[in-house]
Amino acid sequence: MPLILGLVALIALVFGMVMLPRWRKPGAVVLGVVGVAVVWQIGCNAPKAPSAPLVSEVSLSEISVEVGPRLTTVTGRVSNTSETGEVNRINLFARLLECPTPAAADAACAVLGEDEISVAVTVPPGQTRAFTAPLRFANAPAARQNERVHVQLSSVDGS
Repeated sequence: MPLILGLVALIALVFGMVMLPRWRKPGAVVLGVVGVAVVWQIGCNAPKAPSAPLVSEVSLSEISVEVGPRLTTVTGRVSNTSETGEVNRINLFARLLECPTPAAADAACAVLGEDEISVAVTVPPGQTRAFTAPLRFANAPAARQNERVHVQLSSVDGS
């Protein structure tokens, strides 16, 4: 009903502007104000885009690393626990370590190389997907003992 009344008032205003020249300037002002109000109302009620998931809402699991002479491959699963945001890309930071013993803490190990990679993987909210990505530790020397690769999630891109 308010829409119909508004249209009738708009038609009456336009009719008055055509028939009575003294209504043209005030009528143009009224039409301008109504137009701005309509555009404002439409803009305020526009649907909001979902926000990208936070790094804390994305987790890695079942990470396995296959070390080769030139290329290292990391595989695993990425889970998106966000309720609204979709993951489009994950960014991983990997370190190639040489440790004095197999049980040594990462702090006691020497860093032989580092790599940062971006993996395109689409994960809808509340779901899990598998990924595989190559790691390339440029100019890293060969480990003499107890080689280990540590992979962590550095950032997430999404919508």
